[in-house]
Amino acid sequence: MEDTILIDCPDFGVHYSNPFNDYNTFVPLLNKAIKDLSINSDAKRLKSILDAITWKNEEAEKVIKKTEKNGILVYEADSDLRDTENVPLDQDINDYFEREVLQHIPDAWIDESKTVIGYEISFTRYFYNYVPPRSIEDITAEIFALEKETDGILNEIVND
Repeated sequence: MEDTILIDCPDFGVHYSNPFNDYNTFVPLLNKAIKDLSINSDAKRLKSILDAITWKNEEAEKVIKKTEKNGILVYEADSDLRDTENVPLDQDINDYFEREVLQHIPDAWIDESKTVIGYEISFTRYFYNYVPPRSIEDITAEIFALEKETDGILNEIVND
C-alpha cells in the first residue's frame, strides 16, 4: 500500500489519514504530490509548506541532510538545540568539550566550520568608573525648584 500525504486540501483532492514519524519518507512523498498537482514550488515555498504541516517529534527518525560519497550519513542539525561555549584559551577545545559538554549531552558535536578563536575583553570590568547616584535630598530639591519655575507657566496656559 502506497502512503499518501499529511495534507487535507479538498480543492486539490489531497487527503491523508495517518501521520508519518519519518521525515525522510515524508518529504519525497510531498515533493511527488506537489509535482503531481503541477504546483510551482521553489525551495522557500517548500520550506514554508513543511513548516506549516510538520512538527518536531523527539521519537521520530533522525532527518538525513545528505549522504556523503563514502556512504556516511550527514544528519540535519536541530537549530533549537544549538549552543555555544566560551573555552578558555589555555585549554584544548576537544578536551573541554569531552569534559564539560559530552557528560550532559552525549550526542553533541562540534561544527568545526563555526569554531572561532578569539578573546573576549570585558570593557565594563576594565574601563568603567563608578559614579555614585545623587542623594535623594538633592533630587527632591531640584524637583521642587522646577515646579516653582513652571508654576507660572502652567497657570498661564490653564487660565487662557
